Amino acid sequence: MYSTPNMVDDMEYACYRLLAEHLEGGESSVGIHVEMQHISATPLGEDVRLDVEIEGIDGRKVIFVAEIRDAVETVGRGKHTRFVIDEEQHAQRLADKRAKF
Repeated sequence: MYSTPNMVDDMEYACYRLLAEHLEGGESSVGIHVEMQHISATPLGEDVRLDVEIEGIDGRKVIFVAEIRDAVETVGRGKHTRFVIDEEQHAQRLADKRAKF
């Protein structure tokens, strides 16, 4: 069966890949919010199709909507927000935080 965690993971990865195509060198994105509605079960081994599109952009925040379908029906809908980051600054913030542990 196609689980909710798999659905969330697939949605986040698809949004990450879509956004990555439009970023400058040295930029990446991190997920900051997920909403998912798992509507229907999909039998084990069956394919699903995930469609994502950008719903809006607010500064460095990009909001996506997603629909997940199997061969029969819509099995999930969701929203995912990603934040565009500067990779060097992000790495430095993480290093600074790690030093506090």
